[in-house]
Amino acid sequence: MLRTALETDTIMELNTRRLGDKEAAEKLLPIYQRYYALGGRYVSLGSDAHTAQNIGMNFQIALELAETAKLQPVTFTQRKMQLCK
Repeated sequence: MLRTALETDTIMELNTRRLGDKEAAEKLLPIYQRYYALGGRYVSLGSDAHTAQNIGMNFQIALELAETAKLQPVTFTQRKMQLCK
């Protein structure tokens, strides 16, 4: 799946919804590290929020996980990738 994502220029999403569970975050890290090792450099962050109060939930944890995996968070505007600062 990771190679297919890279071959099709698909940016992986890091969903913040489950990151409040430390064990879940620890289990996700090797996947994103492998993605980097295969050539991935970017990740989009999403909260999968179904309520307003969950928008941005665990966002800081997601940023830290992306940094640990050496991935640059990005967003898309009109289908064009933009780096998050």
